[in-house]
Parts: sequence; C-alpha cells; structure tokens
Amino acid sequence: MIGTKIDHLSRIVQEFSDWLEAYAFVEEVWFGNISQKVDLRIKRIDFIRMSGDIGKHNFLWLCRTSQYPP
Repeated sequence: MIGTKIDHLSRIVQEFSDWLEAYAFVEEVWFGNISQKVDLRIKRIDFIRMSGDIGKHNFLWLCRTSQYPP
C-alpha cells in the first residue's frame, strides 16, 4: 500500500510548479526566420511551451498563437 500521507508529494509538486513559473536566462537563442540571435529572459514554462510548439508546428503558428493567452 502506498499510504495516505501526501505532504511530501505536495511539497515536491509545489517546488516544481515554482521552478516552472520562475524566470530563466537563455543565452544566444537563434531565430532563423529573422536571422537574429538574442538572449531571452523568460518563464521556464513559457520557454518549454514555445519549444514544443515550434518543434510540433512552425514559427508562423507560434506567432499566431502567441497573440492569445493560453
């Protein structure tokens, strides 16, 4: 039986959530469509979401969806 105490799991999930919501500095991100290399200060969750969208779709789709909040 796994048990019924969830305090430890709740703390871990909250720490992960806080980490995702924190800002990260990402150096030298290449935007090939505009031939620019930039340094980004961005929330980790937003960067992960953008990376997944670009990998799955394309940059134009990202531009269209970035105009609307999730």
